[in-house]
Amino acid sequence: MKLPLTGGCVCGEVRYECSFEPLLMLKCHCRDCQQITGGPYVPAVIVPFKAFKVVKGNLQRYGTPSFGRGS
Repeated sequence: MKLPLTGGCVCGEVRYECSFEPLLMLKCHCRDCQQITGGPYVPAVIVPFKAFKVVKGNLQRYGTPSFGRGS
């Protein structure tokens, strides 16, 4: 795997970088994730916290009924 891993949102306002290989990759099929994406699942990648950084923009937090209301 080529490091660092980079990515971001489609509009380009947020960009991130990860300097460590994923510890776990999964697809969540819960109803909340299906409703958020409008698809059958949400892909998720688990990495060490210290290996992940936002290099552009600011993240927002949005909650769901299962995970809280957000802030």
